[in-house]
Amino acid sequence: MNYFPSVETFNMNSVDGRALYLAHCDLDPIRALIIHTRIALNATIEYFGDEAQKAGSSGDLYAESNAMDIQSIFASQVASLNYEAVLLILVSRLEEALNTWCRCVHLKNSDSPELKDYSPDRGYGALEKAANYLKAYAGGYSIKSDRAWETITAIRDTRNIIIHNGGRVKAELRPKLEKHRIEMREEDHSVYMDYDTLMWAYEEILQFCDRVYNIRGQAFPEKQ
Repeated sequence: MNYFPSVETFNMNSVDGRALYLAHCDLDPIRALIIHTRIALNATIEYFGDEAQKAGSSGDLYAESNAMDIQSIFASQVASLNYEAVLLILVSRLEEALNTWCRCVHLKNSDSPELKDYSPDRGYGALEKAANYLKAYAGGYSIKSDRAWETITAIRDTRNIIIHNGGRVKAELRPKLEKHRIEMREEDHSVYMDYDTLMWAYEEILQFCDRVYNIRGQAFPEKQ
């Protein structure tokens, strides 16, 4: 399994290809982070299960109960917090990847403004601002028309909910998250992130990038 892109996979003679390569440089290592986060969590949960079993076998009921409590907290709370933390990194890498594409467009076309000076989009989220910039200066295609755009914004909204609201989802956003398989706890409607959901979000983002960066058919080398 590769955790870093091969430059030969991309058309480095095009702006889109170079930008997509840089996007993969940012995003591909996240797969390793997701996988090894699960490995570490599973090992920790198993360790405290073993400790509880040892303590129970020796008659130390206090130590057994303590180890079982810690195991339960890791399984029910700490695991989700770990995956939520990785989601924050994943979405920030996506936003930076799109910003990098905009910067590549500006370097190629000096008549275009820098993204930071793209004033019509002040007040928009980072994804929307980059999408509107690319539509204006990278060929007229809107990445918002991609079939996964709503899914991508749902993943981004989940990141924002974790950062700004402690993971608790307001009523108006719950239908959107439910539609896009983001789970919430019944007791307080807080985000519940597990390995499968995080890996799904990662794959959705990676496939989204591969499609939209290549809309002009210039991101990958021509097949011989």
